[in-house]
Amino acid sequence: MEDVAGNSATAVTDSALLDATAPSGHSVSFDDSTINNSERSSQSFTFTGGEVGADYSYTISSSGGGTNVTGSGTLTSATDTITGLNLSGLGDGTLTLSVVVTDVGGSAAGTVTYTAALDTLSPAAPSTPDLATISDNGVSTNDNRTSDTTPTFTGIAEVGSTVILTSSIDGQVGSSSTDGSGNWSITSSLSYTTYSMTATAMDGAGNQSSDSGALSLLINHDPAFAGTPTITGTPEVGETMGIAVLGTSDADTGDVVTLSYQWQRDSSNIPGAILSTYMLTATESNTTITCEISARDLNGGEKTFTTDGVKVGGDFPWLIFMPALSSPNKGQ
Repeated sequence: MEDVAGNSATAVTDSALLDATAPSGHSVSFDDSTINNSERSSQSFTFTGGEVGADYSYTISSSGGGTNVTGSGTLTSATDTITGLNLSGLGDGTLTLSVVVTDVGGSAAGTVTYTAALDTLSPAAPSTPDLATISDNGVSTNDNRTSDTTPTFTGIAEVGSTVILTSSIDGQVGSSSTDGSGNWSITSSLSYTTYSMTATAMDGAGNQSSDSGALSLLINHDPAFAGTPTITGTPEVGETMGIAVLGTSDADTGDVVTLSYQWQRDSSNIPGAILSTYMLTATESNTTITCEISARDLNGGEKTFTTDGVKVGGDFPWLIFMPALSSPNKGQ
């Protein structure tokens, strides 16, 4: 280019970027595949293979309805994580994350998606824990008193949930998954004391139930015999037999031990023979007698012992056999 005087100007140039190719090769994913109630207000998703400098926009919807969550921004790295997403306005169901990336040239990529589950419903509280019959060795099989320091507890909770058993002293003392009917069983290691036992259920999403009702449990020592109880006396019909007990003990402070007796003939209980002594009758002749002794404490602990058998003699020295007297003949 020249002016009117014929002077030529210096050439000037300019350039522009021609970009007609949309971003590709990127993906997105929720950072949690199953989102529970405690997580729904602080969710995030992450890019993989994102184009640095490109803009993005996203929408999160739920098959359970609710208000969609939307947003936009610019990628500062290929693996940006978008945080602080509050999904509280969405209903439980399948979440769909939809993202569109647009490069600096204005070319928009196709929508990429990812799905996750939103489950915010807590399971119902489990049934009150029950001390299993095999562990309940107190006065009865349902008094929740035992001397077993590794007791088993059972109950019912939501199918597929995990039950967490907690004691008032030790905190969590075991966990177990429920079976197809919701039954669970947990064996714990405890000490000699009084407990309050509760259970909670946690579903697959991590939602936790409220506490179950509380089971009051007493674990106490069983009484012990100081020696081996034995039968005393002469084993003959008409003689009174007794029991020699050297003593009893109980490791629980202040506990009192009482004894009860059941005499037996050839291993069968003799009706009414429940005292510490028993007079042998003719029924015991040529039989073996034993005595079952039970030591029971105030807390329901019990120790039972059966003595060695004693053979009762078959002679009756106190019986006198007299010959029959003949009647005189009439008229003589």
